[in-house]
Amino acid sequence: MKQSMQTEPIRPMILRKADAEREIVQGINNAAARHGIPYFEMYDVLFRLCTEVKEKAEQERRDAELAYHRQLAELQKIKETEENEHGKSNHQAEA
Repeated sequence: MKQSMQTEPIRPMILRKADAEREIVQGINNAAARHGIPYFEMYDVLFRLCTEVKEKAEQERRDAELAYHRQLAELQKIKETEENEHGKSNHQAEA
């Protein structure tokens, strides 16, 4: 499989997080103003949203860990297959 050449550098995660934070704060301010909701009421909304984001992040982590362990198992299987084939070819050459 050929990897395509990247034409632009990847924006660092810390900068992407800062961008997202600014967008979230702007969205909160806009929603509070547009709907006339005081910030002390927005806190409850944000708390529920944070809980949801936390749950999704935990699921993401579990999925990533599972995918990692699957990759390790696949690589181990490939390695064992190659070792078995190499052992068979050596054994056949000796006979």
